[in-house]
Amino acid sequence: MKKRRKPELLVPAGSMEPLIAAVENGADAVYVGGRLFNARMNAGNFDDERMLQALDYARARGVKVFVTMNTLIFDEEMEEAVEYAGFLYRAGVDALIVQDLGLGRRIHEELPDFPLHLSTQGTACDGEAVALAKELGYERVVLSRELSLAEMEAACRDGGLDIEVFVHGALCICYSGQCQMSRFYGGRSGNRGACAQPCRLPYEGVDENGKKISGHLLSPKDLCLVDRLGELIEAGVYSFKIEGRMKSPEYVAVVTRIYRKYIDEYMEKGSYHVIPEDRWELRQIFNRGGFTSGYLTGNPGEKLMSPVIPKNQGIRIGTVQSVKPGSTLVDVSCDILPDMGDGIEIRSERKAGKAVSTIISYRKEPGKGVLRIGDFKEPVQVGDAVYRTSSKKQLEAARSSFRNMSLDASPESRRIGRRRGINLTLTCFDNVLRLTGTTISETGELWDSQAKKSAVLEAGPFETDGERATPKERYENALRKTGNTPFEVESLRFRGDFDIRVKASEINALRRECLAKLEEEIRFRRTLPEGFRPMEGMGESETGLPVLPDTLPRISLAALCLEADRTGQSLAEVYEKREDPEAVPFISNVTKGREDDILLHREGEIRELGQNAPILAGNLSWLHRLAGKGLRLYGDYGLNGVNRETARVLKELGVEALCPGLERNETGELGEKRMPLMISEHDFSARELRNNKRGIHIRVEHPEYSSQSRIVPVVTERN
Repeated sequence: MKKRRKPELLVPAGSMEPLIAAVENGADAVYVGGRLFNARMNAGNFDDERMLQALDYARARGVKVFVTMNTLIFDEEMEEAVEYAGFLYRAGVDALIVQDLGLGRRIHEELPDFPLHLSTQGTACDGEAVALAKELGYERVVLSRELSLAEMEAACRDGGLDIEVFVHGALCICYSGQCQMSRFYGGRSGNRGACAQPCRLPYEGVDENGKKISGHLLSPKDLCLVDRLGELIEAGVYSFKIEGRMKSPEYVAVVTRIYRKYIDEYMEKGSYHVIPEDRWELRQIFNRGGFTSGYLTGNPGEKLMSPVIPKNQGIRIGTVQSVKPGSTLVDVSCDILPDMGDGIEIRSERKAGKAVSTIISYRKEPGKGVLRIGDFKEPVQVGDAVYRTSSKKQLEAARSSFRNMSLDASPESRRIGRRRGINLTLTCFDNVLRLTGTTISETGELWDSQAKKSAVLEAGPFETDGERATPKERYENALRKTGNTPFEVESLRFRGDFDIRVKASEINALRRECLAKLEEEIRFRRTLPEGFRPMEGMGESETGLPVLPDTLPRISLAALCLEADRTGQSLAEVYEKREDPEAVPFISNVTKGREDDILLHREGEIRELGQNAPILAGNLSWLHRLAGKGLRLYGDYGLNGVNRETARVLKELGVEALCPGLERNETGELGEKRMPLMISEHDFSARELRNNKRGIHIRVEHPEYSSQSRIVPVVTERN
């Protein structure tokens, strides 16, 4: 096993309580949303005051804080967005997570030392995309969640940046950032922070054989890679990300603690074994019909999906044995005995989606393995499945890890948990005591906010008293009492000749003042650079980048390559014989897998073709491959060009015309243009799906040249 740096455990926090839960259970870093431009605007998030408090809390304990500004930004919002980035810079945020290339460019220009991470919504699938992100000034890339272990390893090896991957939590069925379904059918854009989650709705439809199907057919299980952490470390992944800015603080506490445990165990021993109790903990706190390892070892097919229940399933504990007519009590044959206060849901074995839930307020054991529980307000039937959706004991144990640590708790009740290590040096010179406190980096990484900080306090002079000098044990006992501070003394050194007599109260006062000064020192803040400009005032036409019409005819470049392979002709010959002479060859928004292989096979011919015919590129990988090669490049809507700043970035990369990002299409009219609502790695068996209540009617297409599925709207007169 080659030596790897210890990976970062990155944990979500939708508000202050989950942030405290994350810190106290072992997070190396947390990611949060502020009051503007984050993709979870329905989370609690952090106003400016709370943001500063969160930063100070985490910083005092050696934990980094990243802020999500991961929505697409319109021109009229750019000034406000850059201004807000300026506030976060001054506040001392460790890094920004950004999707919009234009916003990233503006921040990098105005605040060049502000670390930027490219969001998973950037749809970076390989080393080419990572390399482009590096050229654009990003320091880290969050990879798409659809990658295999081998693909992650290649991205780590070839991209030249730190790589972050999701290891636990909810999955999108669509490639992140390439979903238009919520906006098209609900008027709420996921790329603008307001996803309505149409993937969690029930659908009816037909499969590839014409058979009728129904259920939550777009809803994947949650990701769980707790067994695969060692492989990810060896692949070169640096940051392990947990999803869940909408999750409870108890969820954050449980998941963080378990992943912390096994990361540490692997780094210490080179191996680990996940015990059954920890698997139970993860399932009990939240699961959607079990867990999936995603695409880590290949395409999981239908094992990825949770078609029955799109929410927390809990753990099945038994079956309804008997129901007394007119009673709210139910006898359950139990494999696991629940406790008072547990959440219970009884699900019909005959009617899908029918469920009755309660919190156990009555509990009696009338027989072995049988439990009488209540209070159920709706009728259930013998044979129905019984699930425990929440465990009171688990929740209380999780809460105990962060109880009374809130900044709103009174000083008398507030408890200090996680502490940051410090070194203390006590020097005695000319009868004066000098106490120096110095922080110890938690990670060893060179983050500005975690740079070594020191505080120095002096007291004295004191009278010499060689016969009754204060023993060093008294100094040590007093100085190691860090009390209601976030510090823990890891080493204490003495220098000089301590032949003086000092009162205990004077030593205590010296310690208190030194630690208070040190706590103030680690409140990392920055100063805005001179000339900081929230907006350049760029005019509408200054990008010089023409806008391509909605009616632009397209033809798949991969399909052309495939035809060339079949006929033995050159790519140029096949292109010349195209049915529509105006059609522009395009490269899809996601080309991972088969489409990439087809294109790479004829990359040389593509470059020759691009000398005369424009190539419409829709993803970062192929944009990077073709940029600067003298080709005629158009930018497709997959590059999310919704503002002039993004257009400027693309122009500098050699793009000469641009299809605007679909978020700028206020009417949502995509059907006539055949734009996919989703691009998914999942190999759907469904071919057509409906949700009549929401007016959704979609078709699943599997282009011959692609490994991905495309979900398109079925357009009627008025969809």
